[in-house]
Amino acid sequence: MWIDPKTYKTFSAHSEIRSEFRKKSLPPSLSDDTIEWLGLLPIQNAIRPEVDHTKNVVEGAPVLQNGAWNQMWIVADATAEEIANRHEQQSQLVRNRRNELLAESDWVVIFHTEKGTNIPLEWELYRQALRDITDHASFPYLQEADWPMKSES
Repeated sequence: MWIDPKTYKTFSAHSEIRSEFRKKSLPPSLSDDTIEWLGLLPIQNAIRPEVDHTKNVVEGAPVLQNGAWNQMWIVADATAEEIANRHEQQSQLVRNRRNELLAESDWVVIFHTEKGTNIPLEWELYRQALRDITDHASFPYLQEADWPMKSES
């Protein structure tokens, strides 16, 4: 990213620079020297903060610090509606994964039902744990370790 320190306009791609300076004759490839010749300065990238579903992160205006332009991130509380929407979306993702895992193990139930034999206890427990995943204390924000382990038998 680059900034024009006279106008504070930022550019994130060469195409944006070309559009802004369309009246100037520019080489096919924009080098660092060409960008500097246009009077643009680099913006140091900052890692986007990791936040949970209760926060929003937006890119703020670059800030000049110690002679260098630095990218800034703004973290703010999400609205109740945003939190509710994220919760519902995440809940649906978990339910979809649970349903896929149940479908992948349906063969065990069908196999034992057709043979007239009991479904192995470890498969019954696994499938019940999948059905109960929505009761997990961390639902719907589950970690991989929160998911039940598939039976190997």
